[in-house]
Amino acid sequence: MGRTWSAVGRTVLVGTCVGALLAAACGPSTAAPSGNVQQSASLRLAYESMVALERTQRGDDAANQQADGNQPGEGTTTASTRPTSNPAQPSKSAQPGQPAEPVHPANAACGAVTLGASPSSPQFVGVTVVLTGAATGCSSPEFEFWILPPGGKWAVLQSFSPNATASWHTAALAAGTYDFDAWGRQAGSGDQNVHISRIASYNLQASAVCTSVAWNAPTLPSPQSPGVLVGLSGTASGCASPLYQFWIQPAGGAWAILRAYSPSSAAMWDTTGLLTGTYNFDIWVKHSGSTAAWEAHTLPLPAYTLQPAAPCSSSTWKTPIPLAPQAPGTLVTLSGVAGGCPNPQYQFWIQPPGGAWAILQPYGSSSTAVWNTAGATTGTYLFDIWAKQLGSSASWEAHISPNPTDLLQAGSPCTSSTLAFNPASPATAGTSIQLNANSSGCPNPLYEFWVLAPGGAWTTLQGYSPSATATWNTPLTTGTYLFDVWVKQAGNAGDWEAHIAPNPTYTLV
Repeated sequence: MGRTWSAVGRTVLVGTCVGALLAAACGPSTAAPSGNVQQSASLRLAYESMVALERTQRGDDAANQQADGNQPGEGTTTASTRPTSNPAQPSKSAQPGQPAEPVHPANAACGAVTLGASPSSPQFVGVTVVLTGAATGCSSPEFEFWILPPGGKWAVLQSFSPNATASWHTAALAAGTYDFDAWGRQAGSGDQNVHISRIASYNLQASAVCTSVAWNAPTLPSPQSPGVLVGLSGTASGCASPLYQFWIQPAGGAWAILRAYSPSSAAMWDTTGLLTGTYNFDIWVKHSGSTAAWEAHTLPLPAYTLQPAAPCSSSTWKTPIPLAPQAPGTLVTLSGVAGGCPNPQYQFWIQPPGGAWAILQPYGSSSTAVWNTAGATTGTYLFDIWAKQLGSSASWEAHISPNPTDLLQAGSPCTSSTLAFNPASPATAGTSIQLNANSSGCPNPLYEFWVLAPGGAWTTLQGYSPSATATWNTPLTTGTYLFDVWVKQAGNAGDWEAHIAPNPTYTLV
């Protein structure tokens, strides 16, 4: 009797008596299971006996089919051959306005169950395989997944539930051929309508053991000074999916894990704050899924030296950009250069007129700093740049002496202001008019535009800015408007240094 039965034959397994083998499973029906597997022990026994029979008959079936001139799985169904598909289901002719296929009742029994696996067989030990069941003919199927290990007994991998998938975790399992089965039933139908898939086999192969691991050249060659990032890496041989674990031993210290097991063959070693001396390293490797502590490691042990770096011996000031003097509001770029040290760190200081020293930019690898003079008072400012080697615990190793200076001044005051209109007066009310101002006597003028409507009060059209132009979106009120432009040197705290007198006019018609 073959294991792959027709839909009717499968249902008979749990619903009717099929000889003495299934007689024990044909008693009064039991209540539908809830949650865990609760099919009767007789049904389980019948099922396991049936599977054993199929395994003994697989060779006989193939021999009989080939003797008849058919390939396994082909030909007609006899007592010694299994059918390749379920018998055709009865169908109704499509009626006008009705679907061609009948709609399954909500409680219809499952007609066929299939079982798939991803990734497909074979795979190495350690992989996680997702089993997927599918059922036809039933609207709300439930699935139960079974597993038969090599030389073992059938066991439930995942009990009946609406979940059509089950995960099989193979880490630490023995290599060999595993059999799987999926049972399907309509939700709430109980044991009487269980439908069973064809047994699927899966070959689990033993992973090859890692035989060696080579130490690759670090990203920065030894020796280096503390404070650098060093990239470490290795290359394993003999295994398809190696895992790497990096170890470190400081001079006179104990071994410690630098980076725990991971598929990545690279690790970063941050030497900031470390003591100088020679450090030993090791890389452990093993194949994915292995329970061993390691299968190979680096021999001989690689070493790396951290040595004190030469201190910074000088700090030199570069000419600021732009050149002094400048008016407040200017962005000034300051810079310097350290000598004698391979990885200098810079800290910028500033002292305002009559004030105290303050950090303009804290220690970092950048040798430039931007001084934003907006709001700064005029006068002479002092500067300094401290320099030290990366990783040094000193406050500074070199600085600038004497201190460089930079001058902020308001510049000469503005002495005059003029205004032109485009288009010229008069213009139709509602027209956009461009105002163009000019000044004299000041190197960095600021402009503020004013307007006085007929019979109204002076209002600001555009506040102080370096822009010498403003747009007047004229109102619909006709009449003659007065204008003024205030100007002053950038950095001057006064309201204005010059304006237009008498005020120019513009007529809207």
